[in-house]
Amino acid sequence: MNPDENKILNTLYKKIISLVYGRIKGYGFCKKGVHLYRLRNDILQGFYFQKISGNGFFRVSTYIRPVFWHRQDDGVLLSTLELGKFVKGSCYYDINQKYEEVSNQVSLIIIEKVLPYFEECGSPHAILKNLEKLLKLEKDFTLRGIKQLDFQDLILFCVLKEKNSNISKEYLKRKVECLMKDDRKADWLTRDRKIFNQLLQLANQNKFSEVELRLETFKQDFLKENPFYKKSLKAEKETID
Repeated sequence: MNPDENKILNTLYKKIISLVYGRIKGYGFCKKGVHLYRLRNDILQGFYFQKISGNGFFRVSTYIRPVFWHRQDDGVLLSTLELGKFVKGSCYYDINQKYEEVSNQVSLIIIEKVLPYFEECGSPHAILKNLEKLLKLEKDFTLRGIKQLDFQDLILFCVLKEKNSNISKEYLKRKVECLMKDDRKADWLTRDRKIFNQLLQLANQNKFSEVELRLETFKQDFLKENPFYKKSLKAEKETID
């Protein structure tokens, strides 16, 4: 692909993202580069556009993560699922098609398929309420050979937020066991082991007020590291008003 062709593709690609953003902005979404996101009830939901290097295609991933998760890096996403999986279609979109048609196709899937799914994961309480449905969805995708969808950390932090003792202890124990089995030598692994062991100890002692303080610290650290997400809080208020 020569430089002129690549420049044209990049221009069309950016137009597609901007058009999709224009169609979902009214649902409280903000735009940062190739991310369209909204922050509601401490749950970050969004879409990540990724141009495939060397050809005229792109794909879109959806993601959900609580802002009170223990990691501050917004490049680490939870519960990711490619857009095409919502309609059992292709996950790749052709930039060379008429960009209005491509943006309409992507927008329609988002509005009709993804936003209802986002509503079921719209708050820690909603995630706990829809727990069985979400686990069934995760299982269905796994059986289809799709390993992108993993609700384990999402559920864990939401049940901690909701102070659900029994489910919290179950998921924390499972998490700690998984971390202890991991024999890699990495700083993040050492940190995670410490964090989840401490959370498990607090949960076992039913000290959920202290757990809540830990989660609030995670949240403030994340927003401090990624201050632009506060813009979405303003957008949500304007949407409600």
